[in-house]
Amino acid sequence: MLRPRAISPLHRQELFLESGLARWLTAWRVESPSVIIATTACYLATGVFAFLVSQLTDNVAWVVDFFQVPAPLLMLWLALLQFSLSLNATRNFSPDDVLRPAWILITCSAGCQLVGSLLTQVLGADSGLNPIVHQPDWRETLIPVLRHVGHTIGGTFRFALLSVGLHYALKAYRQSGFNSRLTWMDWVPLSLMAAYLLRNVVDVTFAIRHGRHPDVWEVLSWPTDPLLGLLLAQGLLLLRSAKKMGSGMIGRSWKAFAVGLFLIALADVGQWALSYGYLPLPFDALIWYLWLPAAGAFACAPAYQLEVIRRAEISPNG
Repeated sequence: MLRPRAISPLHRQELFLESGLARWLTAWRVESPSVIIATTACYLATGVFAFLVSQLTDNVAWVVDFFQVPAPLLMLWLALLQFSLSLNATRNFSPDDVLRPAWILITCSAGCQLVGSLLTQVLGADSGLNPIVHQPDWRETLIPVLRHVGHTIGGTFRFALLSVGLHYALKAYRQSGFNSRLTWMDWVPLSLMAAYLLRNVVDVTFAIRHGRHPDVWEVLSWPTDPLLGLLLAQGLLLLRSAKKMGSGMIGRSWKAFAVGLFLIALADVGQWALSYGYLPLPFDALIWYLWLPAAGAFACAPAYQLEVIRRAEISPNG
């Protein structure tokens, strides 16, 4: 009589990983891309609802309240998630891995984003989340400085580190033989971004010639727009390189970076258009909403990379 074969703990774990319940639990971890996308979408839907109510009731407080508490909390959570996931992904690369330098710099960039979000969304904002607003002596002096520092760290420093990180990623793909070129579809947003940068240079030059003297914070913010244009090109190149590998999950990681950079660039152009009166009110609030899915996309990028690492670890051929 045949007796059932004893199942080892390792085999039992493998069977669990292959079960539908395990796949469902894995897909809905807090740090999984599915949860990040779903949470961001819910917040975004709530924000759009607040915008529609504000238009119907002619009460802008609905939108203001949303961007004073719920939106900053989401941005902070996504920034913290992006940093922790990037750090975890970096630790999974061996010291001699060609992608390790890229993810070290991506993690440093995520750290700048976390610090920048804390300073701009909480400590540099005039909202109920900021404990400094209850200190009259600090409210008028410290909050603006913290906001400027946050924009510098979360803008110029963050994008500079990210650009160097994506450069190392592109270098790793080239060394592996996965060279890529931009398609004509990629050149459409890049050309529009180049036109925007050129117009920005003209506007700043015109303002300086007519007696406007920028302060140090404005000067520190000048590299942000050119870095965004460079990052957008790098993200698209990485997306093309990953597609050549045929690895869908790796491609999703770089696609998330590209989507996040595109949304940030779009929000940046939108704010410029609002400041020059090219977009009428109340479209200013709609521009603010672009930062939410952009932050979600940046958090999804390391989450997808970790999914690649986890699948490689449990793969029989890994």
